[in-house]
Formats: sequence, structure tokens, C-alpha cells
Amino acid sequence: MKRLLLLAVLLCGGCSASSVAAPSRPEGDEPYTPTKLEWLIVEASAHKPAVPDIRFTYHAKPGTNCIEIGIIAPRHLDAELVRGASALALVGLDNQIAKHKWTWVQVKTNTVLTD
Repeated sequence: MKRLLLLAVLLCGGCSASSVAAPSRPEGDEPYTPTKLEWLIVEASAHKPAVPDIRFTYHAKPGTNCIEIGIIAPRHLDAELVRGASALALVGLDNQIAKHKWTWVQVKTNTVLTD
């Protein structure tokens, strides 16, 4: 009899607990799920090439399936070094895209030389 009563209490307690609504969250505190492009940018940023004096940025172009790699380098650097760094960043991102088999992603590069 005690086992039956315990079972009834557990079942009823489980039913009422599952029917209780989750507490509301303050506005702006909703969880955010990144898009596939945003995840790809996080991965690419973690694996970007380490080239002295050259910075790399990754941006998803709004409304497209395109990621732009920004290469920011001082003007005094050898052009071949800058092209090589750009190629490294492109290969790294292409490898991440291939790993996920996301053939729909497009990649563009934009090199900016600074003084």
C-alpha cells in the first residue's frame, strides 16, 4: 500500500511540475543562436594565420551567404608577403567550409594598406 501511495505521489508531482510554465525572462535576455555563417566566422577567427604586422578580420555580409576576409597591412610591407598572408587566410577559411560541407558559402577578400 505504501508503495502504491508513493508511486501516486511521484506521478502526480511529476505531472504538476511539467505543467508549470517556465519563468519569464526580462526583455533582451532571450537566448541567441548564432547563424552558420557566424559560427564559421568564430572558427575562422580562432584559426587565423599569425603573420606579424598583418591583422585579419572576418565579416558576414548582411543578406548574403558571403564572408569577407579583411586583410589590414602596413603599406611598407612587401606585396608578396601581403598576398601570401591573404592566401593563407583564404585557405584556412576554405578548409573550415569544406569541413562542414557548406558549399553554399562564398568568400571574398578585401586588402587595406595603412600608413
